[in-house]
Amino acid sequence: MSKDIVPLIYTPTVGEACLCYSHIYPFLYPFRTSVGLFITLDDTDCIDTVIDNYRRSMPEPIDPEITVITDGSRILGLGDLGINGMGIPIGKLQLYSAAAGLNPGRTLPIVLDFGTNNEQYLNDPLYLGTREHRPDDKRVSATYMSRCYYLK
Repeated sequence: MSKDIVPLIYTPTVGEACLCYSHIYPFLYPFRTSVGLFITLDDTDCIDTVIDNYRRSMPEPIDPEITVITDGSRILGLGDLGINGMGIPIGKLQLYSAAAGLNPGRTLPIVLDFGTNNEQYLNDPLYLGTREHRPDDKRVSATYMSRCYYLK
């Protein structure tokens, strides 16, 4: 893929997919197929169990070599997209797989679903994420940074 074409395809395409992710998600993947890991604020105390359960739920065992994590709060200049930001780690990992030859089956996109401050999504009946306002950054940082060690 040419470095001249990637910005034209990647940014606008992934950005558009993120804006409507909750609306298009059911049509993108086969039923009961996981596209990544969604971690809520309540999950952070048992993150090791959540990740182990995710690994075991996959059709083939997964031992990720690389992960991309977002909290969906500041996406591509689009602002707070909550879990609709899942397209960012998916898109980045697809790009890394294509450009660097990574095995796509050994990648893990993760969204930290700690809520959203986007009223449009909070009021959208199809929004798939946590329907709460996002806690302040200090609480979020202290919570998930202390737990991310498990991914090592």
